[in-house]
Amino acid sequence: MVKNIEMISKPENLDAKLYYTQYIEPLLEVDLLSVLESAKQETIALMKSTTADRESYAYADGKWTVKQLFQHDIDVERILAFRALSIARKDPLKLPGFDENFYVENDFTENLTLQEICDDFEAARNSTISLMKSFHKDALDYEGVASGLPITPRITGWFIVGHNLHHNRIFEERYR
Repeated sequence: MVKNIEMISKPENLDAKLYYTQYIEPLLEVDLLSVLESAKQETIALMKSTTADRESYAYADGKWTVKQLFQHDIDVERILAFRALSIARKDPLKLPGFDENFYVENDFTENLTLQEICDDFEAARNSTISLMKSFHKDALDYEGVASGLPITPRITGWFIVGHNLHHNRIFEERYR
């Protein structure tokens, strides 16, 4: 029987030219599962601290609203989690990229409350944590291609949390 993973360390020797490195390198944490959980709590707190009159606020014309920003995090998390799963299962297909602005234009967040988005974020993050725990330790370092770049499930997990924390900082700097 395969034992569940208890700790997932940061990927080593990331290529600075690769897009996702900018999200992973600044992270000081040593365990992905712990930082996924702490980032979940931080993100939920940010959403819950936002008053209803600020849910549709955008800091400038053409910028995303608060709800769109957090929905973007959910969309990216789900896409990246799928990539991690595909690669961990040794799917030989090269996984496509996606246009984040197209997703935001079609997210229908105007029909959702921030609380609904918050609940969805929590569900998505819990699913990501469960998925990462389910991988065999060797599968974390299987290599695949997504958006034309080499990637592993380990890198993908750290990318998820780095991307999430990046947007939390943007929220604090530009939406408060």
